[in-house]
Amino acid sequence: MNKFVQWILNLTAAVFFFLFFLFIFFPMEELSRHYISQIETQTKGKYRITVAEIKPSLIFKSTVTKLQIYEKDGEKDNLIVNLPEVKVGVSYLPLIAGNIKASFIALSGKGKIDGDLSLSDSEQKIDVTLKDFNLENLPYLALMAKVPLKGIISGTIDVDYNDAEVSKSNGVIDLKLSQFVIPQSHLTPMSGIDLDLPETILSDAAGGKIKIKMKSGKIDVQDFSLPGPDIVLALKGNVAVNKKINFSKLNITGTFNISDKIKEALPFVIIIDNQKNEQGTYPISIAGRLTKPQIQIGTFDLTALTGGLPAAGSEQ
Repeated sequence: MNKFVQWILNLTAAVFFFLFFLFIFFPMEELSRHYISQIETQTKGKYRITVAEIKPSLIFKSTVTKLQIYEKDGEKDNLIVNLPEVKVGVSYLPLIAGNIKASFIALSGKGKIDGDLSLSDSEQKIDVTLKDFNLENLPYLALMAKVPLKGIISGTIDVDYNDAEVSKSNGVIDLKLSQFVIPQSHLTPMSGIDLDLPETILSDAAGGKIKIKMKSGKIDVQDFSLPGPDIVLALKGNVAVNKKINFSKLNITGTFNISDKIKEALPFVIIIDNQKNEQGTYPISIAGRLTKPQIQIGTFDLTALTGGLPAAGSEQ
Protein backbone atom coordinates (compact mmCIF):
# COMPACT_ATOMS: atom_id res chain seq x y z
CA MET A 1 0.00 0.00 0.00
CA ASN A 2 2.83 2.39 0.90
CA LYS A 3 4.50 1.68 -2.45
CA PHE A 4 1.25 2.42 -4.26
CA VAL A 5 0.88 5.76 -2.44
CA GLN A 6 4.53 6.58 -3.18
CA TRP A 7 3.96 5.73 -6.85
CA ILE A 8 0.95 8.08 -6.99
CA LEU A 9 2.97 10.87 -5.35
CA ASN A 10 5.85 10.38 -7.78
CA LEU A 11 3.49 10.39 -10.77
CA THR A 12 1.74 13.55 -9.52
CA ALA A 13 5.10 15.28 -9.02
CA ALA A 14 6.27 14.23 -12.49
CA VAL A 15 3.08 15.57 -14.12
CA PHE A 16 3.30 18.81 -12.11
CA PHE A 17 6.92 19.50 -13.10
CA PHE A 18 6.25 18.54 -16.72
CA LEU A 19 3.37 21.06 -16.90
CA PHE A 20 5.46 23.65 -15.03
CA PHE A 21 8.38 23.44 -17.47
CA LEU A 22 5.97 23.32 -20.41
CA PHE A 23 4.36 26.54 -19.21
CA ILE A 24 7.73 28.23 -18.62
CA PHE A 25 9.46 27.23 -21.84
CA PHE A 26 6.61 26.72 -24.33
CA PRO A 27 7.04 29.24 -27.21
CA MET A 28 3.58 30.76 -26.72
CA GLU A 29 4.29 34.13 -28.32
CA GLU A 30 5.62 32.49 -31.48
CA LEU A 31 2.55 30.24 -31.56
CA SER A 32 0.27 33.23 -31.04
CA ARG A 33 1.87 35.12 -33.93
CA HIS A 34 1.58 31.98 -36.05
CA TYR A 35 -2.10 31.89 -35.11
CA ILE A 36 -2.50 35.48 -36.36
CA SER A 37 -0.81 34.59 -39.65
CA GLN A 38 -3.19 31.63 -39.97
CA ILE A 39 -6.15 34.00 -39.67
CA GLU A 40 -4.69 36.13 -42.46
CA THR A 41 -4.29 32.99 -44.57
CA GLN A 42 -7.90 31.95 -43.92
CA THR A 43 -9.07 35.31 -45.29
CA LYS A 44 -7.15 34.57 -48.51
CA GLY A 45 -4.93 37.62 -48.06
CA LYS A 46 -7.85 40.05 -47.93
CA TYR A 47 -6.90 41.27 -44.45
CA ARG A 48 -3.69 42.19 -42.65
CA ILE A 49 -3.40 42.05 -38.84
CA THR A 50 -0.88 43.93 -36.68
CA VAL A 51 -0.37 43.90 -32.91
CA ALA A 52 1.88 45.95 -30.63
CA GLU A 53 2.39 43.27 -27.96
CA ILE A 54 1.25 39.75 -27.08
CA LYS A 55 1.20 38.51 -23.49
CA PRO A 56 0.58 34.79 -24.09
CA SER A 57 -0.95 32.31 -21.70
CA LEU A 58 -1.17 28.53 -22.09
CA ILE A 59 -4.06 28.21 -19.63
CA PHE A 60 -5.90 31.56 -19.59
CA LYS A 61 -6.77 34.06 -22.31
CA SER A 62 -3.75 35.74 -23.93
CA THR A 63 -3.70 39.56 -23.94
CA VAL A 64 -3.10 41.43 -27.20
CA THR A 65 -2.55 45.19 -27.13
CA LYS A 66 -3.23 47.59 -30.00
CA LEU A 67 -4.80 45.07 -32.36
CA GLN A 68 -5.38 46.59 -35.82
CA ILE A 69 -7.02 44.91 -38.80
CA TYR A 70 -6.56 46.30 -42.32
CA GLU A 71 -8.58 45.44 -45.42
CA LYS A 72 -6.51 45.27 -48.58
CA ASP A 73 -7.80 47.48 -51.40
CA GLY A 74 -5.39 47.20 -54.30
CA GLU A 75 -2.11 48.72 -53.16
CA LYS A 76 -3.80 50.47 -50.22
CA ASP A 77 -4.61 49.01 -46.79
CA ASN A 78 -7.69 50.48 -45.07
CA LEU A 79 -7.89 50.34 -41.27
CA ILE A 80 -11.23 48.69 -40.38
CA VAL A 81 -10.73 47.60 -36.74
CA ASN A 82 -8.66 49.35 -34.07
CA LEU A 83 -8.80 47.77 -30.60
CA PRO A 84 -6.67 48.95 -27.65
CA GLU A 85 -6.84 45.59 -25.84
CA VAL A 86 -8.14 42.13 -26.69
CA LYS A 87 -8.12 39.00 -24.54
CA VAL A 88 -8.08 35.87 -26.72
CA GLY A 89 -8.57 32.23 -25.82
CA VAL A 90 -7.41 29.92 -28.62
CA SER A 91 -8.35 26.30 -29.35
CA TYR A 92 -4.98 24.98 -30.52
CA LEU A 93 -6.01 21.52 -31.78
CA PRO A 94 -8.06 22.84 -34.78
CA LEU A 95 -4.88 24.58 -35.98
CA ILE A 96 -3.53 21.17 -36.96
CA ALA A 97 -6.27 21.00 -39.62
CA GLY A 98 -5.72 24.64 -40.58
CA ASN A 99 -8.90 25.85 -38.87
CA ILE A 100 -9.33 28.73 -36.44
CA LYS A 101 -11.42 28.66 -33.26
CA ALA A 102 -11.18 31.33 -30.59
CA SER A 103 -13.12 33.23 -27.96
CA PHE A 104 -12.29 36.86 -27.27
CA ILE A 105 -13.09 39.96 -25.25
CA ALA A 106 -12.25 43.36 -26.74
CA LEU A 107 -12.11 46.32 -24.36
CA SER A 108 -12.22 50.04 -25.13
CA GLY A 109 -13.00 52.45 -22.30
CA LYS A 110 -16.43 51.48 -20.94
CA GLY A 111 -17.21 49.46 -24.08
CA LYS A 112 -16.81 45.73 -24.65
CA ILE A 113 -17.16 43.10 -27.37
CA ASP A 114 -17.47 39.51 -26.16
CA GLY A 115 -17.69 36.63 -28.61
CA ASP A 116 -16.53 33.53 -30.47
CA LEU A 117 -14.91 33.16 -33.89
CA SER A 118 -14.51 30.12 -36.14
CA LEU A 119 -12.80 30.14 -39.55
CA SER A 120 -12.23 27.35 -42.06
CA ASP A 121 -11.53 27.26 -45.80
CA SER A 122 -15.23 27.44 -46.67
CA GLU A 123 -17.05 28.74 -43.59
CA GLN A 124 -16.85 31.73 -41.26
CA LYS A 125 -18.79 31.87 -38.00
CA ILE A 126 -18.95 34.82 -35.63
CA ASP A 127 -21.12 35.20 -32.54
CA VAL A 128 -20.55 38.42 -30.61
CA THR A 129 -22.24 40.74 -28.14
CA LEU A 130 -21.39 44.45 -28.19
CA LYS A 131 -22.03 46.72 -25.24
CA ASP A 132 -21.53 50.51 -25.41
CA PHE A 133 -18.70 50.10 -27.93
CA ASN A 134 -17.18 53.18 -29.55
CA LEU A 135 -17.59 53.31 -33.33
CA GLU A 136 -14.20 54.99 -33.67
CA ASN A 137 -12.70 51.58 -32.85
CA LEU A 138 -14.61 50.09 -35.81
CA PRO A 139 -13.71 52.43 -38.70
CA TYR A 140 -15.05 49.91 -41.22
CA LEU A 141 -18.52 51.48 -40.95
CA ALA A 142 -17.14 54.93 -41.80
CA LEU A 143 -15.17 53.39 -44.67
CA MET A 144 -18.34 51.86 -46.14
CA ALA A 145 -20.37 55.04 -45.67
CA LYS A 146 -17.49 57.20 -47.00
CA VAL A 147 -18.07 59.74 -44.21
CA PRO A 148 -16.54 60.05 -40.71
CA LEU A 149 -18.77 58.57 -38.01
CA LYS A 150 -18.98 58.77 -34.22
CA GLY A 151 -21.29 56.97 -31.86
CA ILE A 152 -21.93 54.04 -29.54
CA ILE A 153 -22.98 50.60 -30.75
CA SER A 154 -24.66 47.82 -28.75
CA GLY A 155 -26.34 44.55 -29.69
CA THR A 156 -25.56 41.13 -31.15
CA ILE A 157 -24.09 39.64 -34.33
CA ASP A 158 -24.52 35.90 -34.94
CA VAL A 159 -23.57 34.92 -38.50
CA ASP A 160 -22.62 31.61 -40.14
CA TYR A 161 -21.45 32.33 -43.70
CA ASN A 162 -20.61 29.53 -46.11
CA ASP A 163 -18.34 30.51 -49.02
CA ALA A 164 -18.81 27.26 -50.90
CA GLU A 165 -22.63 27.19 -50.64
CA VAL A 166 -24.09 30.63 -49.99
CA SER A 167 -27.58 29.10 -49.70
CA LYS A 168 -26.47 27.47 -46.43
CA SER A 169 -25.57 30.81 -44.85
CA ASN A 170 -27.66 32.02 -41.90
CA GLY A 171 -27.47 34.71 -39.26
CA VAL A 172 -28.99 37.56 -37.27
CA ILE A 173 -27.68 41.10 -36.73
CA ASP A 174 -29.51 43.17 -34.13
CA LEU A 175 -27.82 46.47 -33.28
CA LYS A 176 -28.60 49.79 -31.66
CA LEU A 177 -26.74 53.00 -32.58
CA SER A 178 -26.85 55.82 -30.04
CA GLN A 179 -25.25 59.28 -30.17
CA PHE A 180 -24.67 58.49 -33.86
CA VAL A 181 -23.16 61.55 -35.54
CA ILE A 182 -21.35 62.63 -38.69
CA PRO A 183 -18.86 65.23 -37.39
CA GLN A 184 -18.41 68.51 -39.21
CA SER A 185 -16.44 67.57 -42.31
CA HIS A 186 -15.45 68.41 -45.87
CA LEU A 187 -16.65 65.80 -48.35
CA THR A 188 -16.17 65.02 -52.01
CA PRO A 189 -19.00 62.53 -52.68
CA MET A 190 -18.22 62.53 -56.41
CA SER A 191 -15.81 64.16 -58.81
CA GLY A 192 -16.36 67.92 -59.09
CA ILE A 193 -18.61 68.22 -56.03
CA ASP A 194 -17.17 69.50 -52.74
CA LEU A 195 -19.33 69.92 -49.63
CA ASP A 196 -18.86 71.43 -46.20
CA LEU A 197 -21.16 69.33 -44.06
CA PRO A 198 -22.09 70.61 -40.58
CA GLU A 199 -22.32 68.21 -37.65
CA THR A 200 -25.16 65.88 -38.60
CA ILE A 201 -27.07 64.02 -35.87
CA LEU A 202 -28.32 60.66 -37.14
CA SER A 203 -29.57 59.38 -33.79
CA ASP A 204 -29.54 60.72 -30.26
CA ALA A 205 -29.53 58.67 -27.06
CA ALA A 206 -32.76 56.96 -28.18
CA GLY A 207 -30.70 55.14 -30.80
CA GLY A 208 -30.99 54.01 -34.38
CA LYS A 209 -31.68 50.37 -35.22
CA ILE A 210 -30.22 47.78 -37.55
CA LYS A 211 -32.03 44.44 -37.62
CA ILE A 212 -31.08 41.99 -40.35
CA LYS A 213 -31.78 38.28 -40.76
CA MET A 214 -30.05 35.94 -43.17
CA LYS A 215 -31.57 32.59 -44.08
CA SER A 216 -30.75 30.26 -46.95
CA GLY A 217 -28.47 32.89 -48.47
CA LYS A 218 -31.11 35.65 -48.54
CA ILE A 219 -30.65 38.77 -46.42
CA ASP A 220 -33.82 40.27 -44.99
CA VAL A 221 -33.38 43.89 -43.87
CA GLN A 222 -36.19 44.05 -41.31
CA ASP A 223 -35.37 47.45 -39.82
CA PHE A 224 -32.72 50.00 -40.69
CA SER A 225 -33.80 53.23 -39.06
CA LEU A 226 -32.25 56.50 -37.88
CA PRO A 227 -34.46 58.83 -35.81
CA GLY A 228 -32.47 61.99 -36.63
CA PRO A 229 -33.18 64.84 -36.11
CA ASP A 230 -30.87 65.94 -38.94
CA ILE A 231 -31.37 62.83 -41.08
CA VAL A 232 -34.42 60.64 -40.45
CA LEU A 233 -34.30 57.32 -42.29
CA ALA A 234 -36.39 54.13 -42.38
CA LEU A 235 -35.52 51.25 -44.74
CA LYS A 236 -36.71 47.67 -45.28
CA GLY A 237 -36.14 45.07 -47.97
CA ASN A 238 -33.90 42.21 -48.98
CA VAL A 239 -30.67 41.23 -50.69
CA ALA A 240 -30.40 38.08 -52.80
CA VAL A 241 -26.81 37.01 -52.13
CA ASN A 242 -24.80 35.36 -54.89
CA LYS A 243 -21.46 33.59 -54.52
CA LYS A 244 -20.18 36.11 -57.08
CA ILE A 245 -20.80 39.38 -55.25
CA ASN A 246 -21.33 41.26 -58.55
CA PHE A 247 -24.50 39.26 -59.14
CA SER A 248 -26.06 39.88 -55.71
CA LYS A 249 -29.24 41.95 -56.01
CA LEU A 250 -30.82 44.62 -53.80
CA ASN A 251 -34.48 45.41 -53.28
CA ILE A 252 -34.71 48.07 -50.54
CA THR A 253 -37.47 50.65 -50.03
CA GLY A 254 -38.22 53.28 -47.40
CA THR A 255 -38.41 56.97 -46.62
CA PHE A 256 -36.09 59.72 -45.42
CA ASN A 257 -36.15 63.37 -44.43
CA ILE A 258 -33.52 66.02 -43.67
CA SER A 259 -33.45 69.08 -41.43
CA ASP A 260 -33.30 72.69 -42.69
CA LYS A 261 -29.68 72.84 -41.50
CA ILE A 262 -28.70 70.01 -43.84
CA LYS A 263 -30.76 71.44 -46.71
CA GLU A 264 -28.75 74.65 -46.48
CA ALA A 265 -25.51 72.65 -46.69
CA LEU A 266 -26.82 70.58 -49.64
CA PRO A 267 -28.38 73.16 -52.00
CA PHE A 268 -28.91 70.59 -54.78
CA VAL A 269 -31.59 68.95 -52.59
CA ILE A 270 -33.99 71.44 -54.15
CA ILE A 271 -34.15 69.29 -57.29
CA ILE A 272 -35.94 66.52 -55.35
CA ASP A 273 -38.12 68.74 -53.18
CA ASN A 274 -41.22 68.03 -55.29
CA GLN A 275 -40.81 64.30 -54.60
CA LYS A 276 -42.15 64.53 -51.04
CA ASN A 277 -45.19 62.41 -50.29
CA GLU A 278 -48.32 63.42 -48.32
CA GLN A 279 -46.55 62.62 -45.04
CA GLY A 280 -43.81 65.14 -45.86
CA THR A 281 -41.05 62.55 -46.38
CA TYR A 282 -39.06 61.48 -49.43
CA PRO A 283 -39.77 57.91 -50.66
CA ILE A 284 -36.60 56.05 -51.67
CA SER A 285 -35.90 52.75 -53.40
CA ILE A 286 -32.57 51.00 -53.96
CA ALA A 287 -32.61 48.16 -56.48
CA GLY A 288 -30.39 46.24 -58.86
CA ARG A 289 -26.89 44.87 -58.49
CA LEU A 290 -25.18 45.30 -55.14
CA THR A 291 -22.05 46.76 -56.72
CA LYS A 292 -23.95 49.28 -58.87
CA PRO A 293 -27.45 49.90 -57.50
CA GLN A 294 -30.13 52.16 -58.96
CA ILE A 295 -31.29 54.73 -56.40
CA GLN A 296 -34.63 56.43 -56.96
CA ILE A 297 -36.22 59.18 -54.84
CA GLY A 298 -39.89 59.22 -55.71
CA THR A 299 -39.84 59.24 -59.52
CA PHE A 300 -36.42 60.92 -59.65
CA ASP A 301 -33.52 58.70 -60.70
CA LEU A 302 -30.58 59.77 -58.53
CA THR A 303 -28.25 57.31 -60.27
CA ALA A 304 -28.80 59.02 -63.64
CA LEU A 305 -27.83 62.34 -62.06
CA THR A 306 -24.58 61.01 -60.62
CA GLY A 307 -23.70 58.91 -63.66
CA GLY A 308 -23.77 55.74 -61.60
CA LEU A 309 -22.55 55.25 -58.05
CA PRO A 310 -19.20 53.50 -57.44
CA ALA A 311 -19.06 50.18 -55.67
CA ALA A 312 -18.46 50.28 -51.93
CA GLY A 313 -14.78 50.63 -51.15
CA SER A 314 -13.81 51.81 -54.62
CA GLU A 315 -11.90 54.97 -55.37
CA GLN A 316 -13.78 58.18 -56.08
